[in-house]
Amino acid sequence: TKVLVLLKSELYISIKPIYLMGFVILWVIVLAASGALWVLKFKEHLLFWIIPAPQITNWGILIAALVAMVGWLVTSIITTRNSIKQHTVTTLLQTRLSAEYMKHAAIVNNFFEKTENTVDKDFFSNEEISEELKSSLSYIFNYVEFLSAGLRTGDFDHLLLRMTMKGIFKNLYQRCQCLLTSIREKNPNSMEHFVAVSEYWIKLENKEKKKIAKK
Repeated sequence: TKVLVLLKSELYISIKPIYLMGFVILWVIVLAASGALWVLKFKEHLLFWIIPAPQITNWGILIAALVAMVGWLVTSIITTRNSIKQHTVTTLLQTRLSAEYMKHAAIVNNFFEKTENTVDKDFFSNEEISEELKSSLSYIFNYVEFLSAGLRTGDFDHLLLRMTMKGIFKNLYQRCQCLLTSIREKNPNSMEHFVAVSEYWIKLENKEKKKIAKK
């Protein structure tokens, strides 16, 4: 199950609008090149066995139209990329400026600062744990799940989010792994995005450490 989740994470994170637009540019160029070859070299062949090659007298207009189309697509890619990055920055800034988030984060961080404090599978049912701490951890869980879902659907910039949130995600995932496993055993859809992204980032980090060690 873990391997399946990790593979899904890689797939979702890699599919972004800018990549899809890149494929559109590639196909436009391929189709344009194929059309030019058809007209110039293979005009005796019929398309779909019924459509003859067109008679083109002004290639300049067609080339100008192709360049304009590719230019518009490139501009759209840059605009989309900048929009995703700006959305990511805005979300992260709003988080740091949110009094509600900072309050819950402070409560959870104070709990994690003590190494003897653990988060086991019975954390939320443990009567010795304060309701304030349970509420704060639940709030943080919901927040990181939101970020992870946005990342996997391409709404957040992967590199920027990873550079700013990797430590928080990794620490939260490792300290709460038993609890997360228990939650997902009851409902596999719970925290699925956070777990997938955390495992994916840990895998990337291990790969980077191996590359550094080899050097």
